[in-house]
Amino acid sequence: PGQVSRSWWGGAAPRGSWSEEADLVVVAVPVPHAAPLLEGAGGLDAATRGLSGIRTASSAVVALEVDRSLDLPQRSGVLVATDEPVPFKAMTFTSRKWPHLDTRPGHLVRVSFGRIDDDEVLAADDATLTRMAESALGGLCGSAPTVLHSRVRRWSDALAEIGPGHDTRISGVRAELAERLPGVELVGGATEGVGVPACIGSARAAARRLASGWQD
Repeated sequence: PGQVSRSWWGGAAPRGSWSEEADLVVVAVPVPHAAPLLEGAGGLDAATRGLSGIRTASSAVVALEVDRSLDLPQRSGVLVATDEPVPFKAMTFTSRKWPHLDTRPGHLVRVSFGRIDDDEVLAADDATLTRMAESALGGLCGSAPTVLHSRVRRWSDALAEIGPGHDTRISGVRAELAERLPGVELVGGATEGVGVPACIGSARAAARRLASGWQD
């Protein structure tokens, strides 16, 4: 028995359109998918325009397990400036950053690719990306790694560009949602930031807003 009106929510999916009856909805999808969802749900022109104006980049992460003979740097990882002439944008020494995950026979490393307006690297196939990741790791450590296992994961349009005026843009989107579609919240990397802590904070804040409107 809440105060939020029951509503219908629908969208497009690979197998066709769909609709669900829901009291509360959290939209947590990349910007290119969020904009048409909101437009289809309630004709939110201003919100759709606001989201459509956010540029995005796709990304790929190569996860490696390498032999422990490789001497990993004594730090959690490396973040690369956008003007550096290297194809990867970040590297996480997972075994160093999260020691509780350091339980496998080899070191765990993640190499990230993908920047705004730079999709050429991501056009490479998984095998090529893996070789690029191995080369990047070897260049940082000073010797070629012996790779025990590798895996590539890709996310299309998953990284939103957080530029000047972004807070104002998102505030406008949420204001229209509150007026036109109460009980619908927008969260994720296109709101408060693409980092994991920012996404968690965004989701928790949305949950609190929904819960406060759902009380008797």
